[in-house]
Amino acid sequence: MIFDDQIIKNFTSIRITNNQKMLEFPGGYMSNNGHMTSISFGRREMNKKLITMVCALFCAALMAGIASAGEDGPNGKNLAEDKNATCSSFEKDDPQFAPGKAVDGYKQTRWSSNFFTDKAPDDAWWQVDLGDKTAISFITINFEAAYGKEFNILVSDDGKSWKKVLEVKDGKPGENIFKLPVPAEGRYVKYQGVKRGSAYGHSFFEFGVYSN
Repeated sequence: MIFDDQIIKNFTSIRITNNQKMLEFPGGYMSNNGHMTSISFGRREMNKKLITMVCALFCAALMAGIASAGEDGPNGKNLAEDKNATCSSFEKDDPQFAPGKAVDGYKQTRWSSNFFTDKAPDDAWWQVDLGDKTAISFITINFEAAYGKEFNILVSDDGKSWKKVLEVKDGKPGENIFKLPVPAEGRYVKYQGVKRGSAYGHSFFEFGVYSN
C-alpha cells in the first residue's frame, strides 16, 4: 500500500497498489495488473477527523479483502512474457496486432485475429512457446471487447500433440483469471477459440501463464 504524503495532507484521496485480484468498490476499482487506483473523499474543508476515521476503517477493510483475494490468484512472474508467440491469423496482417503483442509486457497492445472475411472464424488460435517444459496452475487473459465467449486452453511438449487442460464457456471482456482444475505441465500453451463473443475476432491485450 502506497500513501502519497501530499494526498494525505490534503485529505483528497488515497492511492493503493495491488498486484493480485481486481476489487471493485464505490468510487473506483483495483486491478490485478497493478494499476494505480485513486479513491476520492472530498476537499480539505471537510471534517478531517471524520475523514481520518473513514480512511482508517476503509483501509482496514480493503487490506482484509486483498488478503482474501490473493489466496486463489496467480503469483510471481508471467512466464509467457517476452516469449515467442504464433497464431492462426492476425488482423489485416498488421504488425500492431501480431501474436507477440499479447506477451510484450505492455497493457495497451493486443493480438487480434483476422475478421475481415465473409465469415470471421470462431476457431482462431494463439499459442506461446515457454522455452522449456513448465508447471502451470493459472492462466490469465485480458480480453478486448472482441472476446472469446467459449474457448479451450491446451498444453503440449512438442507443439504438435495437445492436451486440453481447461474448457471455458463463459469468457467475458476484460480480465479473466482461471485456475486449472488440475495443475499441468508443458512447453507450449495454446488458446483455442470455439465461439466468439462479438461480431469481430478473438482479441486480448495480455495472456498470462503462472506456475502458482
